[in-house]
Amino acid sequence: MIFLTGDVHNDLGPKLGKVHNCINEITAALQYARLAADCGMKATLFVTGLGIREQPEKIKSILSLGNVEFGGHGWDSLKNHTVRTALWSICGSRYGPKAYQRYEIQKTVNAFKTYLGRPPLVWRGHAYYADQYTYELLCAAGVRVVSDEVVCFGRREASIEHLSSGLWSVPINTMPDHDTVMHGSMSQADVDAGRRLGCAMRDLQPIPGLNRKQRLAILIRQAAKHAFNIREMPYSAEYLYINNDVRVFSASEWESRLFGQIEAQLEKSGFATLLLHPICMAALDEMQTLRRILAFCRRFTTGFVGEAARVQ
Repeated sequence: MIFLTGDVHNDLGPKLGKVHNCINEITAALQYARLAADCGMKATLFVTGLGIREQPEKIKSILSLGNVEFGGHGWDSLKNHTVRTALWSICGSRYGPKAYQRYEIQKTVNAFKTYLGRPPLVWRGHAYYADQYTYELLCAAGVRVVSDEVVCFGRREASIEHLSSGLWSVPINTMPDHDTVMHGSMSQADVDAGRRLGCAMRDLQPIPGLNRKQRLAILIRQAAKHAFNIREMPYSAEYLYINNDVRVFSASEWESRLFGQIEAQLEKSGFATLLLHPICMAALDEMQTLRRILAFCRRFTTGFVGEAARVQ
């Protein structure tokens, strides 16, 4: 079973948009969904609540194709970095206190109900982000399956698991495109910078090279951690670079490695979860690589992430 997945975000502003050549994410998602439909493949797209509110008609156009399941992706892609960094420095989580995280989850669920007529049953946190309260709150909000953990770097065997929170977990067991293939302005230097920042945040050490806000956040966390200390999950993206040797490959080498991983995971684990962002595939080469990946995968059975429990 192949789970073809992608993450779709709200407008992040021109500065962050430059990373992916200012491509409109939901327009790219519509093209992505059509290409998958042409190959007879199902896809699960995790979209932010704010993204749905910004472009509801395009989201409905994607849903009308019949081959896409929409899942939640948080409210706003952690868009306001200053606020999110402040929440982390005080509470230990970018979601802030439990009550505020509950509020943002409910806002996302309400956006699904208002514009799509149904709540999300599957979920992936932006940047794989989850803390000690996230899954409890998602389960209470009606979510049934999450897909946050990246296991393709060999830390543990991939398996679809039933968590103590009551949710099913479908890990990402092949190379996620955003972190491993050169596209837009993404490079190995970005990954290495993420590793240095992640180490500084984990160890609460304001190392050289951090900007003033980052250094201040670490100092506040040092002071506040004894009063407020919400634990993040170890597979949140800021730890991904610390705990794994993440390398960024050229498009051709990445594609070849991805094909090998898909076949290996299908044989070993019985499923392969692909994370191919519509915007990354568009920025890479206007989705030509995606076309080849879909052609490669169409000989296998595909399913929605929401159907994962049936694989067991």
